This record gives sequence, structure tokens and C-alpha cells, in this order.
Amino acid sequence: MITQELIAYIKSQKLQGKTDELIRNDLVANKWAESDINLALLQINNPNSYTPTSLNTSQPTTYKSVQPQSQGFTQQAETSITSTEERPKMIKTISILLFLIAGLYILSTISMLGIMVIMDRALSAGDLVFSFLKYFPSWGFIPIMFSLVTLIFFYVAFKVRNGSKFSLWLGIGSLLAIPIPAALISQMLMSPFINLVSSASQTADEAIPKIPVSPSTFRFGDSIFILTFISLVLLLVSFKKFQFSNDSLSNKTKVILSVLAAILLLPTVTLVSLGYVKANDTDYGYSNAKSQVAYHIYKPTLVSRELTNATKFIVGKELAGKQNAVRVAYDVPFDIMVKTGQFKPIVVTQVGIEAGFNLDTFVTTFMEGATPQKITLAAGLNQTGYLLQKPLGNSTLSAVVYLTNDNVLLTLMSPKASSDELIQLSSSLK
Repeated sequence: MITQELIAYIKSQKLQGKTDELIRNDLVANKWAESDINLALLQINNPNSYTPTSLNTSQPTTYKSVQPQSQGFTQQAETSITSTEERPKMIKTISILLFLIAGLYILSTISMLGIMVIMDRALSAGDLVFSFLKYFPSWGFIPIMFSLVTLIFFYVAFKVRNGSKFSLWLGIGSLLAIPIPAALISQMLMSPFINLVSSASQTADEAIPKIPVSPSTFRFGDSIFILTFISLVLLLVSFKKFQFSNDSLSNKTKVILSVLAAILLLPTVTLVSLGYVKANDTDYGYSNAKSQVAYHIYKPTLVSRELTNATKFIVGKELAGKQNAVRVAYDVPFDIMVKTGQFKPIVVTQVGIEAGFNLDTFVTTFMEGATPQKITLAAGLNQTGYLLQKPLGNSTLSAVVYLTNDNVLLTLMSPKASSDELIQLSSSLK
């Protein structure tokens, strides 16, 4: 016989997009009489053609064959009714607010990654060396944390939609336990960079690259806190509306969360990981340059805290008519440069030359307007080298030129470093 459960079940299945044939097969498999199924479908598909008389067309024997309906099927029908039951608008509103919070955390993630990439690009033009995470290693954990928080809030937003008591407490717990701690942790991890930015604003040297951000931009929590407060209030005042069953997430929702994790968390972890790899690179292209030339490439045995690589080892430069010279620059570390406003780049260029090269003749034409001064240099051939200096604006351009015992010509130049600093660096080149 046709029951309300049968009508409700067919309607719920049709809402899910199932065809009449699939619904009929499922019902027959659950021992419903085909005549009752056809009448129920007729009533639902053509309500005007249905008459009470239609209910009496079933044979009594058929009723007996379908009486032992399983309780599992009845519960399935009831569950279908519940799952499709309209949720209060307040629950949907709260879910939307949680989605907005998740969206703001996406923006925070992108902002953190953006600053990291912009700083690297702004101060790593060409072959310059600047790894943001080398000086601010704690920064990399912030975008990863924000991306994880984003996924959590997306999950909570989807879960709240089912209107269960579990989702209510999940929403309240997430709003209380995540935004404030996340903001405090991020501010703590950002503090080294913020402090540096603050000190940079006090430096007067215009040659120092300006950092494209200020501490005032690090207020990511404002909008998030507002939405968090509103969501908490709505959850508390709507306590009684959360009375539905705790249904599991649909397969479609699980796919959406998986895609979000793939397009947000995976690129974030990858980019940060590459940043840490770059931050720990101490080769600076030396091995690659060494493989491209036949002569020995000199580099400092130990670059102190006061001086570090400012560029990679670059092959293909010109020196003494040779086109395979290698050039590298050293300077004070970035954080010290910003704090003190002082920098002293030293450019080291070297090339292998043939035996019998006349160093005396070369230095007379190396720096126009400068008079070469022969000096005692431990690193030079016969402990001899040349010092050249000439005015350059408000400073003095200095250079040290010498040959090594294995026929490598080296020049060290700087518009800021003193002659003693150039000689000291040349002595450390091995």
C-alpha cells in the first residue's frame, strides 16, 4: 500500500536527481510492490491525475507481501526527510560568516607569502643574494599556520550547516580557540621584521633600499576579530536552533576541502620550503662557476659576520681583455645594513692569464685618473700588489690589484671600504 514514508522517500530521491527507474529498482529491491510504486510515482509526477480510488487498485495479497518492510528502509526514508529539511536562515548566516573568516585567512596567507617574495625580488635583482628567510626564519611559519587555519574554518563552516549540537560547539570552540592565539603567534613571529622596519625608518642613507611595507600594515586581525565576535554572538543566541542530526559531510564537500588543501596548503609549504633551502645555501654559485673556467677561483676562507656574499659568483665578465672573468661582491649583512644605514660593497673580479703578463702596464690603464701605488701584499706574486684610489662623489673609489702564484689576476674595488679593508679581504682569499 502507499504510505507517507513511500511518498517522502520518492520525493527525496528525486530531489537528489535520481530517475524514476532507479527509484523503482531500489524500492523493488526493498520488497515494495511494483503496483504501489507506480501509483506513488503517478501521484508525485501527475498530482492532478491521482484520485483516492487509485489507492484501492492494489490487491490484498500484495499488501501481505510488502507488510514485512525492514526497519532499516523506514529509517532510511526518515533520514532522507531530515537531511532535506530546511535549516533556519540563522544557521546559514552563521555558516556564511565562517566562510568569510576563512576567506580573510586566505588573504592573510597570500599577504605573508607576498611580502616574502617581494622582499626577495626587490633586493635580489640580477645576481644579488638576499634570502628573506635567512634573516627572518620565523616568518615562514606564519603563512603555513594561516593556511591551516583557513582549512579549519572552511571545515567548520561546512559542518555548521547541518545544524547539529556538535556543529554548534565546534563553531564556538573554533572561534574562541583560534583567532586570538593565531594573531598573537603571528605577531610574535613577525616581531624581528617589524623591529627592523622600524629601525629602517630612522636611517637617513638614501642608498639603502626602502622596505616596501610598514608595521602599520600588520593588522590582519581587525576584520577577522569583528566577524569572530558577530559569529559567536549569533551562535549563542541561536542555541536552540541547532537541533538537527549530526550528518557527516557529503562527498562533494569532502572533494571541495581536498581541492582547497591542494591549491592553498601545498603551494604555501612548497614556496616556504624553497625559501628555507635558499636561505641555507652557502655555495653562492661557486661550484657552478668553478665548472665553467679552467683557472682556480679564489674566495674568502671565512666570511665574517661583518661581511657576507652580496652576489653570486658570476662568470662571463671582462678583465684584462679576457671574457671569462668571474665576479662576486661582498657587503655587510642586510639586517646590519638596515639598522646602521651603512654599507661597503667590495667587488672581486678575477681571471686566469698567461705567463709573462705585465701587471705594471695593466694597472696604469685599469683605473682612469688614479695613480697606482705599489704595496706589499702577502697574497700577491712576490708579495707585491698595487693600490689605486680616486675621488668618487663624496667618497673615494679604492682598488687593490695583484697577481697570484698560479697566474690569476685579481682586482678588489669599493667606493666605501677603506684600503686596509680591501687588503684584509685579499689576504683571506684562498
